[in-house]
Amino acid sequence: MSYSLYIVRSRSVETGDKGIAKSEWFSAVSQDEDCAFIADEGDVMVSTFELAGRHELMSWQDGMIQIDMPSAEMINKIDELAQLLDAKVLGRRGWSETELKELKKSA
Repeated sequence: MSYSLYIVRSRSVETGDKGIAKSEWFSAVSQDEDCAFIADEGDVMVSTFELAGRHELMSWQDGMIQIDMPSAEMINKIDELAQLLDAKVLGRRGWSETELKELKKSA
């Protein structure tokens, strides 16, 4: 079964917050010891992480980060980065700590 997870922060018209800024994302991943490569394509920034001998991707676009088919190690990394960015992890059923625990077991 294919699925994606997202790192998001609430967007607000009142405060002008437009999600996770590209500069914030770059700062977070460029300082992460597991980040092996960052490709900045303008509107999209792709970061490659090396975790447990696998290369896995996270893509920033329009204020949120998308991760497809993450391993259990990547799910841990996603959670860590979301906390660092004061953001949440969204899955198929919205954000749920129970869902993340289930995904870690099945990944």
